[in-house]
Amino acid sequence: MSIASEIMALCPTGSMVKAAEILEWAKENTDSAIHNYLIWDNEKAGHEHRLEQIRHLIRVHVVTVDRQPVMVSLSIDRSRPGGGYRLVDDVVAVPRLADIMLQDALRELERVEMRYRHLQELVHVWEAAKRARAAMSSGKTRGKPRSPEKRPTA
Repeated sequence: MSIASEIMALCPTGSMVKAAEILEWAKENTDSAIHNYLIWDNEKAGHEHRLEQIRHLIRVHVVTVDRQPVMVSLSIDRSRPGGGYRLVDDVVAVPRLADIMLQDALRELERVEMRYRHLQELVHVWEAAKRARAAMSSGKTRGKPRSPEKRPTA
């Protein structure tokens, strides 16, 4: 079975399943796809969890006064061991990096659209994203200067 089918089997129609329940099931079902995906070595899992906590701290706390992110992790950085973050000001100042950030944003927006496309209130958002993707693929956004966001004051 796939991870998705295992999770769906644990959540019959009309019910709800909790992550803790899935974890307990995976612990007992050692031949499951979910069990095989999880890190069972507590030292390694603890390290991975702390890295995710640091990523969360960056996303939540390294922001401007109006809550705009100051740092960004680009897809090209995440493909390298250890990943990394760049200052948004540095990214928008380099057209190639700004285009990568735009591509990353459009891919993320596609994932959001897949979850919420049934909401008619967001149709204009999906249409705007489609126009942005078309402009990106035709090269209309490449090389255009973008204005950097202001850095946080403290």
